[in-house]
Amino acid sequence: MTKKIITKNIKQNIKIKDHDALKITDAFFKIVKLNLHNSIVKISGFGSFYNKNTVQRIGRNPMTKEEFIIPSIKKAVFQSSNKVKKKIN
Repeated sequence: MTKKIITKNIKQNIKIKDHDALKITDAFFKIVKLNLHNSIVKISGFGSFYNKNTVQRIGRNPMTKEEFIIPSIKKAVFQSSNKVKKKIN
């Protein structure tokens, strides 16, 4: 599902204009991004967004077989709630 589809669904569900639905979608993602640096963003009944650190590891170029170090990075991760998992399964 893309941002465009999410915006379209918001527009249809609450019957507002395109640009208003886009503002709502943008505001939601902005809030998640800003608060993700500091803590877990938990949406009750939906799931949680949080940061995860990957470990430094060795990678390999498949063509030349040359090894190199892949540095550790922070990733944004989403974990769905049990309610969402039950609905999917």
